[in-house]
Amino acid sequence: MDADIRRWAAGYLVAQGHEPCPARISAVHDAVVMVLQTGLFGDARSAAIYDQVYAAYGDAFIRVCHQRGLRHRRITANDN
Repeated sequence: MDADIRRWAAGYLVAQGHEPCPARISAVHDAVVMVLQTGLFGDARSAAIYDQVYAAYGDAFIRVCHQRGLRHRRITANDN
């Protein structure tokens, strides 16, 4: 599963216009694994699930930032 998530992360980064360097792959991988460990997405594993999980992570991160009065925006493909 770990290798599957890393492959998905690399592809996700490329699709978003980012270079899939090891640090970025690890950051996306770690975020996905952390959310998967909550059990909220069941036991199914696929690229579609990873997309949903990473989106959920981003949404939760933004909510926490807003709750703490911090400004945060989603990274776009042009932010390298």
